Amino acid sequence: MMEDFLYRAGPWATTLAQHNWPLLVYLPLILWVASRAYVRPERRVLLLLYGLVTLALTFEYQKHGPRSGVETVRYLFDTDKNHFAQRVSEFVLVDAAPIAGHALGLSLVVLSVALPGLLRLGRRSPSKSRASTESESGQQESTAPLTPS
Repeated sequence: MMEDFLYRAGPWATTLAQHNWPLLVYLPLILWVASRAYVRPERRVLLLLYGLVTLALTFEYQKHGPRSGVETVRYLFDTDKNHFAQRVSEFVLVDAAPIAGHALGLSLVVLSVALPGLLRLGRRSPSKSRASTESESGQQESTAPLTPS
């Protein structure tokens, strides 16, 4: 009984891995990043999580979504006989949506990787800015807290 199951499961598992290999890459990464985001939520980690989830959903949409979407659009627009609207919606569902999903997902992943460097470019360290302020004005500024008199 078990030998028969393993004999039949082999080709199924191979086909599953061949057709869903991006998900087999995305899913462990999503789980790892989600656990990191749960423990210590940071903007960089959340952007990476959103990007990976968007890429996974776009991959699944690209495999299964356009066919059912086009069938639905054809059914809806067949009653009106509006061929231009049918072609535009088919273009949006079949061609534009997967490209936009991949572009959004990849941009979120790239932004999450580049975010620490971008934030460092926008900031100057406090010690350098204080030293440049002192040298420009020629006097030292008071850092004592202000108290009402």
